[in-house]
Amino acid sequence: MKESSRTSFIFHRFGRNIIQSIYVCVYIWLKAFIINNFHYISEIASSSLKNMSILGRSICKATFQKPSPAIKLANYSTTSHLLSHFSGNLVKQHAVASLIQTRSLLRELTDADYVKKIPRFYDQSIGSHIRHSLSHFDRVCDNVQNGDILHYDVRERNTAVENHKEAADARIQHLITVINDMHVSYATQISVEFMSPVHAESSEPTSYIIKSNLMRELSFVAHHNTHHLALVRLMMDHLGYQVEDRTIGKLSISLLYIYL
Repeated sequence: MKESSRTSFIFHRFGRNIIQSIYVCVYIWLKAFIINNFHYISEIASSSLKNMSILGRSICKATFQKPSPAIKLANYSTTSHLLSHFSGNLVKQHAVASLIQTRSLLRELTDADYVKKIPRFYDQSIGSHIRHSLSHFDRVCDNVQNGDILHYDVRERNTAVENHKEAADARIQHLITVINDMHVSYATQISVEFMSPVHAESSEPTSYIIKSNLMRELSFVAHHNTHHLALVRLMMDHLGYQVEDRTIGKLSISLLYIYL
């Protein structure tokens, strides 16, 4: 790659990540203002700014120095690695923030309301939605540990997480710990298996496998969880709860549109 095109590529990637970092910082401080909870929010912002600083120093060094070709290649590889590392940390922060929101809803519920089946919501309980969402996080975390094919459709029902609020709380804390310890990058390749619709002439469901990576799948389960938290909030409203945190169940882009 020519020097000019390499520099252009690096600054393009750097600029994109700067914009992402500013976007994340605006969102999380906006969230802190709305819910008046600066404790874990400030930690996330501090981590984002620290990574942005490290990334900037590395990119400037790789771009403006004129070392030997071998060192140029090493610097370029290091910069690409840091770009991936920086984005990976944002993905982890997104996933952890989503789990923290889940935990905050749990702690407002009584044990009875957690497992109550609500006719208006197809006789489903809040616990069933929490179990469903956390099982997706479980599948991703299991894949990191054992390297098996990731299969979201293979999950247990009527579990302790679904039937006991304390078990769900403990599971959330475990998932937060596992995710914080992950090394998340584009390079972590994953095979994901999905079940296709069962055809009338077939008694067995068919499936297909696609290639993905850890960053994409962790982002997916965090977004998936947000949508289920929106449903949980509706269920809690139906049961008479007033959830103070107005950001729960809303994607960051929705919050920026509403509050900015």
